[in-house]
Amino acid sequence: MLVAGYANRRDAGRATLRLASREQRGTWTPSRAPISTVDTNAPFFLAARGGTLCFAAMQRSQLQAGCLSGQHWRAVTAQQVRGRLVQFSLAGRRLLLLTSDGGVLRTYELAGHALRPAAEPITLGGAISQMSQGSATPLMSSRGTGPGSGVTVRRLIGKKWMIVGRPLINVGIGPSTGGPIENGNSIAVPLVTAQTDHWPIRIAVLTGGNWSVSKPLNVGSGSAQGILAQSGRTSFAIWQQDGPIKQGLYAASGHLAELTGDQFRVSTAITLWKEFNIGPGDVDVIRFGARVWVMTTRASLSAPRRALRVHIDSMALRASGT
Repeated sequence: MLVAGYANRRDAGRATLRLASREQRGTWTPSRAPISTVDTNAPFFLAARGGTLCFAAMQRSQLQAGCLSGQHWRAVTAQQVRGRLVQFSLAGRRLLLLTSDGGVLRTYELAGHALRPAAEPITLGGAISQMSQGSATPLMSSRGTGPGSGVTVRRLIGKKWMIVGRPLINVGIGPSTGGPIENGNSIAVPLVTAQTDHWPIRIAVLTGGNWSVSKPLNVGSGSAQGILAQSGRTSFAIWQQDGPIKQGLYAASGHLAELTGDQFRVSTAITLWKEFNIGPGDVDVIRFGARVWVMTTRASLSAPRRALRVHIDSMALRASGT
């Protein structure tokens, strides 16, 4: 298991990249980073296929990508890639990369040691798009940014992103922090609605062309941001809630829910932690061996009023083995 994080640098807009790894029953140890610095206004991604680990990032506004070969990172050819990095992940057993190029979404596939176009470009304007992770075929959800915006799901068939079902309209304004997941004939996307002082996170489910939307998953008060994740046969929702500010810090909490069935209903939900910190950060959850591992960003131990730290927790799966 590998985790990436940033360390502070004085260079404006850039940060030092740090990696740490561990075996299933081992301890965290530093790992060699593929590049020394990354742009902080763009995401960094790790993705693996068939035992090969690869990365993608922006460095000085240029895309950098490569794969681990033995003990060394080997750069991949990216001359054909246009636009800024949006996402790089394993989607439908393919390593796909999304870029945004002036409102045009472009898709590339890592084949061999080169990134090559994998789909026809699609014009989405300001819509925010995220691919699935773990689905049998590549899926993508796109959410508009206007007041009457909606959510559209697409599946990559051949060289085209084809719309699945009908769009879910009038969902309001909110961040799009994660892509869709799939179980049977149903596709689920996280749905966060930005309101004045309380952002609910819901699960929107597309089945047979029709949408249904769950009740908010929020635990108590606070604005939520999070994702849906699929690891093996298990589906999860993981999110952070940020409540009222007290002395410059948010009353924050982390939450995890296990989802069951093709309607992705909550079967088990737990609160991971509660604390005061400077605001929301990244979250993720995977199934690793016989345990569930969750990543959240919590208050820095040395500077809780200025920074966040990557925090990893693990817990046993339920006895049912799901």
